[in-house]
Amino acid sequence: MNARRRRPAWLPVLAMLLILPVLLYLGTWQLDRAAQKQAMFDRFDDPAAMAELSLVLDEAPEANRYRQVRASGRYWPNRQFLQEGMTHDGRPGLHVLSPFQLDNRRWVIVNRGWIPETRTRDTAPPLPLDDSRRTLAGRVVPYPQPGLRLAPTAGEGWPRRVLYPTPAELGEALGVALAPHMVWLDAGADDGFMREWTPAEFGPARHIGYAVQWFGLAVTLVLIYIIMKFRKRQ
Repeated sequence: MNARRRRPAWLPVLAMLLILPVLLYLGTWQLDRAAQKQAMFDRFDDPAAMAELSLVLDEAPEANRYRQVRASGRYWPNRQFLQEGMTHDGRPGLHVLSPFQLDNRRWVIVNRGWIPETRTRDTAPPLPLDDSRRTLAGRVVPYPQPGLRLAPTAGEGWPRRVLYPTPAELGEALGVALAPHMVWLDAGADDGFMREWTPAEFGPARHIGYAVQWFGLAVTLVLIYIIMKFRKRQ
């Protein structure tokens, strides 16, 4: 008597119906991410995509990441932030975040670049700036997100040190409503510090590689199914 249990004939079919669509979806999703990344990288170097910042503030920052913009308005010189934990060529430093009021009265934060860390945290570095009206150029970016967000620590005095602030936290410290868009000040613009902006994300090639892997698994699954069906008939 053969006591071995037979595998249900419908089990391979069910596996195909459940797993194959998932693999195809993941591969297609990676191709879509690759296209999005390519569009972001194209915007980074495309001066033809430049727009007035005031016209994109009602759009999501992610939808305009790295888009080149112009902005006219005034800085708030005596209310600036120093973002800690920023490095350049392996050296510890700070990013200078300066509030900027557009001509339409809306507020954004302009990242004016990197400066070396001060000797002590209580040392206030020189941040020369005036409130004269000007037009600046830069790129739109979302606020950087840490892997783990800690509870914000209340700072005192100005310039005020921050770690990974949100627009709401900076706006509360300033007493104004900030747009969720940050602007990287253009490397050639006045009133800036060290600025060597590059896209923070890996390029579209990695997403294409992931897509090839998912589609490869889908093809492998189909081949295994065909082989199993052929052996069963034999």
